Amino acid sequence: MSSAINTADSECGAPGVEALKPLKIGTLSRRTGLSRQALHQYVLLGLLQPVGRTSGGHRLFAPDAVERVRLIRGLCKSGYTLSEIRNTFRGGLAGKSGDAHA
Repeated sequence: MSSAINTADSECGAPGVEALKPLKIGTLSRRTGLSRQALHQYVLLGLLQPVGRTSGGHRLFAPDAVERVRLIRGLCKSGYTLSEIRNTFRGGLAGKSGDAHA
C-alpha cells in the first residue's frame, strides 16, 4: 500500500528524492542549456550562489537554481543587463539559491 501512496504522490507533482538533491554545475548546465563557463560567470557576478561543495571541491547548487537561471535568461532576453538583474536580486526579489549579500 505504501508504494501506491508514493506513486500517487509523484503523479500529483510531489518532488522525488532526486528533485531535492543539490546539483553539480554540469547537471545545472544540462538542465538550463547554459555552458559551465556562463554559470561560473553568474557566480562571479553574484547572480547565482553555490550552496556547498562536494568532497572533491565541485560547486553544488540548490535544485531551484534551474528556475533562477531560466529567470535570468528570460530577463536578459527582455533587454535587462546582468548588472540590472543582480541589483534587482540584491533588492530582495530573488530566490534563495543565489541571494548575494556583497
